[in-house]
Amino acid sequence: DRVQAFWKALIAASDPSGEVTSSGAGLESALGALAGSRVTFETLPVAQIDLPAGQEAQYRLAPGVSGPQAIASVVPLPEGAPGRRPRLKVIDGTGEFDAARGPAILLAAAGAQIDIVGNAPSFDVDTTQIVYYDPAEKDDAERLRSVLGVGEVVQSTQSNSALDLTITIGADYRDRSTTSGAGGG
Repeated sequence: DRVQAFWKALIAASDPSGEVTSSGAGLESALGALAGSRVTFETLPVAQIDLPAGQEAQYRLAPGVSGPQAIASVVPLPEGAPGRRPRLKVIDGTGEFDAARGPAILLAAAGAQIDIVGNAPSFDVDTTQIVYYDPAEKDDAERLRSVLGVGEVVQSTQSNSALDLTITIGADYRDRSTTSGAGGG
């Protein structure tokens, strides 16, 4: 509560125009950008750690909640540091409304950077496809196929410098999601 109160007070005291009055970048720049934006606060699910009497309270993520899950609930499609997360395009091949969004959030929580979410050229895709362009991305493709629980991993003959993987969501994922309750769209 104290930390949240600090940030609220700091942002409220900032120049609402977003103007940064010091010459530095870094924190001043970030705070200036926040001052001109709509800011919301989300509380991560935490549990207090049992400590001996007299020690300051400490917290950890609540049991059953992983770091990526917690962050995905607050920032569903985060942008990762360059070169650290495989960059994906997740497209819907089923024609179901918003069918690519659920899998995209699930994949982001598993460590992928989702650059594009959209529709496939056709909506008659039966089997989810995880397409990789560089052989070095095959392990990521296999890992993300495992996260989805369905699909086939395919190496493309095209080069694609902008993305590491393209995932087309098929009917197999939709059917799995509606029967298991897993990350549906």
